Amino acid sequence: MKRKIFTFLFAIAAAFTLQYSTTYAADVDALEPLAEEDYRAWTQDDSRWGSIQMGSSGSTVKNSGCLVTSITKLIIQSELKNPTDYTPATLVNWMNNNGAFTDGGGVIWSQLNGCVSGFSYYNRVLEDSESGYDVTKYYDKFIEWINNGYHLVVKVKRSNGSQHWVAIDEKKTLETGVVYMMDSIPSNVNTDITLAERYAVMYRVEAFKGGKTPSVSGSGNVEHVHDYVRTVSEKATEDKVGKLK
Repeated sequence: MKRKIFTFLFAIAAAFTLQYSTTYAADVDALEPLAEEDYRAWTQDDSRWGSIQMGSSGSTVKNSGCLVTSITKLIIQSELKNPTDYTPATLVNWMNNNGAFTDGGGVIWSQLNGCVSGFSYYNRVLEDSESGYDVTKYYDKFIEWINNGYHLVVKVKRSNGSQHWVAIDEKKTLETGVVYMMDSIPSNVNTDITLAERYAVMYRVEAFKGGKTPSVSGSGNVEHVHDYVRTVSEKATEDKVGKLK
């Protein structure tokens, strides 16, 4: 008798477990996928990569990595990589293994060719200036550069007088006709902000090519994207990474 009761209770428990498991699985399948992380908002002091050293200089991404963080954003923006499997840590580790840093922690531009298949350094499209350029006077040039397939990083002047690197948000720039950027300064709003809103003066502009850039229609709306072939610059220029002060 006891054995029959035990068998009956066991059957009820098994049926309940099966029903619960099936219902739970269905509920899990019905969940919406998590939103993809907004790479545009990444900061250089992020704990996932902030402590990584750049070359043999002793400089870290947290202290001096505004340029490498900006270049990472360009790579993702070009759709050659996505933020789920490519971050500033990926780029800096590759650069460390491929001699892309100077002894002082600067970036050797030509050595970036090959960091991602199809992405390469193109050239300096706006020469260095000690006095700097008024950002607002170059809106048309930025739009022209983007339409020519360039992915852009800009050296700017911070309010404390130090120099800093940011990446250009191509889609929002073409949609609005105003230059938008992706910043990497810690503890700041780093997306959906115009370049001039935070940095009125820039010193120079460097360009990369590869992957995709937006194209704009006459109405100011982004219509489609162009694919650009890889272009390799033979110019081996070096530059000191912008530092936060």
